[in-house]
Amino acid sequence: MKSELQGKRSKEKGQAFVEFALTLGLFLLLVLGIIEVGRLLFYYSAITTAAREGARYGSAAGGLAGSQHYYEDCAGIIGAATRVGQFAGVRAWNVQVTYDDGTGNSKGNCGSPTSEIELGDRIIVQVDGDYHPFAGLIPIDPFTITSTEKRTIVKDVEVR
Repeated sequence: MKSELQGKRSKEKGQAFVEFALTLGLFLLLVLGIIEVGRLLFYYSAITTAAREGARYGSAAGGLAGSQHYYEDCAGIIGAATRVGQFAGVRAWNVQVTYDDGTGNSKGNCGSPTSEIELGDRIIVQVDGDYHPFAGLIPIDPFTITSTEKRTIVKDVEVR
């Protein structure tokens, strides 16, 4: 009887090991998938926030020391966007800054507007970031996340 019980326990231990081995792969795939989705949401959030921060900087009232307005400070706008988006790999070449008149008619790019920027015109900051999957087990091709933020430029308004 005693030997029969020991044989049964040994078989149960072997069965538990086989069940564990069969479910381990699925469990690891699930965990890696959750991590990958979390990274994707983080990248999306960082790129969206980078575009928002660049547009906020460029639409601010007042100006820098001297006579330069914030919307004219291309380096400052791009710097604001890249500071926030650095964790998602956003660099200066991933940020495009343009202007329009509020109805979609373009007024040029940062540094070379095609006409005078007036109160009510908008600054448009577009940030692109490439997402590359971390785990090669999950078949997701790399792709680009793009976020565009538009803000009305506050110009010639005295701030007290």
